[in-house]
Amino acid sequence: MRRVLTNGLIAGLAGGVALATYVVLFGQRFIQDAIDYEEELTHASEGGAHAHEELFSRGVQEIGGAIGLLIFGLALGVIFSIVLASLMPRFWPLSDLQASLRLGAVGFFAIVVVPFLKYPPNPPAVGDASTINERTILYFCLLGLSIALALGTWYVVR
Repeated sequence: MRRVLTNGLIAGLAGGVALATYVVLFGQRFIQDAIDYEEELTHASEGGAHAHEELFSRGVQEIGGAIGLLIFGLALGVIFSIVLASLMPRFWPLSDLQASLRLGAVGFFAIVVVPFLKYPPNPPAVGDASTINERTILYFCLLGLSIALALGTWYVVR
């Protein structure tokens, strides 16, 4: 189990570093464009008055976001390694790499792709604020259904 957890931590850290690097290199420009646009709208609607002061500077937000992505990667690596270790006997004829690739593909499809197809991400200002609770509940119901279908398919195939 120690080997599996160590591998999960290493893989999660690598994924977190890759994601943080991608966000810093490619995502920050879009975030800054959105901030500039929001400030422009606020400036125009309030006649030049600044709506609010930042609680954290943009630099602190960027560093905190990168650290958060590293922690998220580590947590996801540990969760994945625990699930893989518990399912390893069911993957018996496969190597560790083959088993992890299959589990990763099924997890990615069930947890990311299926919900994304129905509920793609949208900016916070888009959509009716009065329906956020309903949309959140529907999203999590679809996520649960997708995971249940993946598990059901697994059992039927086995």
